[in-house]
Amino acid sequence: MKFAEKTLVRRFGSTKVKDVSTKRVGCDFFVDGREYEIKGTKSPREIPDTDEHEFTEDGVFLPDFLWIVRFLPGKPPKLDEVSNDEVNKFQHKRLIRWRFSSQLKTALLKESKNK
Repeated sequence: MKFAEKTLVRRFGSTKVKDVSTKRVGCDFFVDGREYEIKGTKSPREIPDTDEHEFTEDGVFLPDFLWIVRFLPGKPPKLDEVSNDEVNKFQHKRLIRWRFSSQLKTALLKESKNK
């Protein structure tokens, strides 16, 4: 997230970049009225799943831009910038997931150490 924010500030100036990533408004940054969704990955191919509120019920991606920051071993971060129009050329799949409790994960870790 910091890499993307620094890149946005370099391009547009610090007064124009507003971090809204914790507000769950459908994007991570507002810049001059445009919305940027940022995804980070250590994979050369993967695009991390996004939150439900970043798409309409019909599968239309809402932010103006999707930025995929790739953190590949031994290389500087690589930025893939994709426009809303480009994202919406494809049909995306909606998945509903359940995340296992961190308490369960902790209990299993403690149990495995006791064996």
